[in-house]
Amino acid sequence: MMNIFEWIVWTALAIFTFTMFITWFQKKRSYQHGQFYPSSEVVTLYAIPRIFFAETILLLSFLFIDVNKLNLLWLYPAIYFLITHWWAKKVVKEDEERASKGK
Repeated sequence: MMNIFEWIVWTALAIFTFTMFITWFQKKRSYQHGQFYPSSEVVTLYAIPRIFFAETILLLSFLFIDVNKLNLLWLYPAIYFLITHWWAKKVVKEDEERASKGK
């Protein structure tokens, strides 16, 4: 029974990852170059492809390594928050540098 639940979780997260990437791709196409966007949207624009790549590698590794797939339930949010935090710091730093050059 636990094995079935593990595969349900793995499949749901695989579908979630693919859907997240498709949604990002559609949203990216709607961005206009040269316009001002809030920092949160810029972070999302930069972070989602990296999150998709990391989570895809994680999903594929769980296919080949015999590890309890329920670990994905804590690894997914951890990857998301670490990459988002990293890109948020980068975007804020770039904004500060751009503001200091503008003075």
